[in-house]
Amino acid sequence: VFDDWCQAEAKYKGLLPKAKGVEKYKIGVERLKKYDKMVTAFPKNLEVPVDPAFLRLLVRRKRQNQSKRKSIGSESVAKPKVVSGSTMELKVPSTGKTFPVVEYNKEDFASPT
Repeated sequence: VFDDWCQAEAKYKGLLPKAKGVEKYKIGVERLKKYDKMVTAFPKNLEVPVDPAFLRLLVRRKRQNQSKRKSIGSESVAKPKVVSGSTMELKVPSTGKTFPVVEYNKEDFASPT
């Protein structure tokens, strides 16, 4: 909600006539200022001190992870084809220190066509 307000404020200030000495409204900077006020809600005697820079780091990581998940999720992942009627024998090792030798053939790893 606050981010939407910052965007609306930037659009409004962009429509105002330019004045000398007035800096451009920076959305990113204004958005991060809210963490300065939030810091007072945390106790001072924590093992990891919570300051505005720490909160900004956490938020940046969360946003990066969300965007990474969205980009990974949007790609189509090829699902393995299931061939009906095919069976596979699994060789599960027994408990202990000695295991039976398992032999594999080239055909074991061939994809069904």
